Amino acid sequence: MMKKFILYTRKNCHLCEDAESILIELEKELPLSWEKRDIDEDEQLVERYDWYVPVIEFEGRIIQSGEIVKEMLKNEITGEIG
Repeated sequence: MMKKFILYTRKNCHLCEDAESILIELEKELPLSWEKRDIDEDEQLVERYDWYVPVIEFEGRIIQSGEIVKEMLKNEITGEIG
């Protein structure tokens, strides 16, 4: 089973939209599985990530947050999935 990256996001967040676009692009280049979660649907996620979205997490570890840089993220993902 392929391990998933998680994109924590919220509505009206342009950086979150950018991060989602980057993941969609990378999905075409890499064997990448990911899902999007809106932090505003879970109070614990709001407490954890409120000022940091977008956040990309893999196996409980934050890979990137805030302004996502495609090439850096690609390198991180490649390192995680081999």
